[in-house]
Amino acid sequence: MINVAVALIESAARSLDLASTHPIEARRAVSASYYAVYHALAKAFADALIGEDAETRPKNAWLEVYRGLDHSACLTACDLAVSRKVKFPDTLMNVAGEFGQLQRRRHAADYDPREGVDADQAGIWLNTAKDCVDAIEKTPKKDILAFATWVLITTKGAKDTRASAYPADPARQARHVTYPQKTKNKKRRSH
Repeated sequence: MINVAVALIESAARSLDLASTHPIEARRAVSASYYAVYHALAKAFADALIGEDAETRPKNAWLEVYRGLDHSACLTACDLAVSRKVKFPDTLMNVAGEFGQLQRRRHAADYDPREGVDADQAGIWLNTAKDCVDAIEKTPKKDILAFATWVLITTKGAKDTRASAYPADPARQARHVTYPQKTKNKKRRSH
């Protein structure tokens, strides 16, 4: 199976080589750089949660996790991890910070024709993506599992747990939130 992240890094490098004579290629390089990091995360999450061995893992489950990585949810989770100083390894925290920057730059390159993107800028984002993909691939499985949980599980219960563990205002102590219990035999009011 092709390593999509590596293939996208190679594609971005080819686009960058052409950018001096074909300026649109700088935009392609930025876009491919972002997608390289996105696919590196998707693969790492699917491998960690479902398994790396293509012969023994449940194929549909692996693909569900891989494709289940939502771009905007990932951005939100990465931004939250950085802003709340979640205790992931420094390499993953760097990836989280750079993911947001890369996604924003990709949006500008892909959707804003007024945005100037030159070869030098594209080269910076390509190097950033290379560093991120390398960091993701070298991160121990236990840390990828923790990060995958943070990014992929977005239920209310998970959010409440995170809010307690990593409050928006670190000066505030985490508090246990108690919700009122619902009663089964509550009478309905007639309207």
